Amino acid sequence: MGDIALERKRLKWRTALLIVGALVLDAAVVLLIRMDAQKAAHSRETLSWPSTLGVVLSSAFVPGAGATRNRRECRADIAYRYEVGSRSLVSHQFSHGAFSCAELEQRASAYHVGREVRVFYDPHDPADAVLEPKERGLHWLLDIFFAVSVGALSLAAIASALNEGWIPWRRVSRQLERHESRKRARKRRAKR
Repeated sequence: MGDIALERKRLKWRTALLIVGALVLDAAVVLLIRMDAQKAAHSRETLSWPSTLGVVLSSAFVPGAGATRNRRECRADIAYRYEVGSRSLVSHQFSHGAFSCAELEQRASAYHVGREVRVFYDPHDPADAVLEPKERGLHWLLDIFFAVSVGALSLAAIASALNEGWIPWRRVSRQLERHESRKRARKRRAKR
């Protein structure tokens, strides 16, 4: 009977781990989508920020910054000085929006050193400023596809765990009991 109890415990633990793993994965997806939504909301706010004049201190296009094997990443490194009230500030934030590498290269070349620029700043935190306010836009279609895919995988994992874990325990128990009784019967026959 020890084998039956041990097998039941194993099935319960496997099922519990699969369900917990699926729930953790779902929570991670929800967190990523929420972070994406917050970034989009912050970039949307830049459209209504006040502006002031500033001057470009340095400008460069940095290709391949943080590039991975399957994805080319780049950035526009533009430093500028501006004043808000009596505070003189320097920022390197080009935009909170998303741009392709070609767009960034074109924009970086347009901001030459010494150029006077319009700087848009957060009225609550003037150190948060951008040269080009742009709505980042949620990638809703990708977010929804990703969430539905992970949710479906999680449901499939949970259904599989329930199907292979809790429902057939009686059948597994019966099979193990039959196996144990056959072993006992063989031992009895061997003793005779």
